[in-house]
Amino acid sequence: MTLTFQKPYEKAAEKRRRIGEDTDQTLLGVIREYPRLSLYELALETGWEVGKVDGSVKRLHEKGLVKFECFIKAGRRVKLVSAIDYRPSSNVFTIPKNILENASWKDSAYVYGLDRLTIGVSGKPVPEWEETAELKSKAPVKEIDGTLIFQLLKDFSQFYALEKSIVTLSTVKDVVLLIIEGQRC
Repeated sequence: MTLTFQKPYEKAAEKRRRIGEDTDQTLLGVIREYPRLSLYELALETGWEVGKVDGSVKRLHEKGLVKFECFIKAGRRVKLVSAIDYRPSSNVFTIPKNILENASWKDSAYVYGLDRLTIGVSGKPVPEWEETAELKSKAPVKEIDGTLIFQLLKDFSQFYALEKSIVTLSTVKDVVLLIIEGQRC
């Protein structure tokens, strides 16, 4: 019978590898739930240091499980992380209905091109926007499991170059603002 002993540094390396795998799986779950977050935002979401997130993202990228999407925001390059199978739609948007105050959205949304970087969307006409918006349309709205889904028309997609842009969605009462933050690198 032959006895083999594992050297202490091998034991420690194996333990670090297992901890790294656990970290990677936890982070991958967060990335799948919240695609297109930066390293900093992932650190906030997990409560980890940015360095820990960065190391885990690098390992996940080497394994082919995540991808990076870069864009320019306020003159700075920003890198967002998504699962490799994440496929965003450039002109379809979803909004949990419960984040809207007095959600008056029914079968259609009123869409307004407010300026070069902002699209306003509402469940009912907004008189101020009706007067000033250059682009206007109605978009069909579907509600599935408390989530409102609407698709912008081709005119909006082309004018705002949505297929190349990063769009942030924010809400104020019963209105949604789509803010075009930057172009992908």
